[in-house]
Amino acid sequence: MESYTRTDLAFESFGDAGKRVEGAEQSMHRSGNCRIHRLRIRTADAASVLGKPIGSYVTVECGKIHHLNRERSELLAHILSGELRGMTEVLTGRKPDPDFSVFVTGLGNAELTADALGPDTVSKLTATRHLREHELPLYREIGCSALSAFA
Repeated sequence: MESYTRTDLAFESFGDAGKRVEGAEQSMHRSGNCRIHRLRIRTADAASVLGKPIGSYVTVECGKIHHLNRERSELLAHILSGELRGMTEVLTGRKPDPDFSVFVTGLGNAELTADALGPDTVSKLTATRHLREHELPLYREIGCSALSAFA
């Protein structure tokens, strides 16, 4: 078994293993002041070297979130929504549209700061599924997907 440095970020694992890992591909591009890292692990050997399961990983770096001004926060939201939209298309084989349903589960303990990311994220979402079922004209005017959420 290969050794690796423990990190939660897949692109850091790739960097620790060296620039060339057979069975894995990495790329990075910039959008505004943000860096978007992509890592695709294709083989079991690469997964072993990198300490991550086979799959695709995306990391967006924009500095310290609590220091972002409104413009940079909006850019980050735009980048993240684009990444999620792209992942949705890859996983489902279709683009999100008004007939598309999304269920978000915010796991974690809202009472513990270190564990509150899931519930905090869900609290910032606007559920729209009920609009599609009970207020169809309004739902069509908004032009979003049906969103249900649970924390």
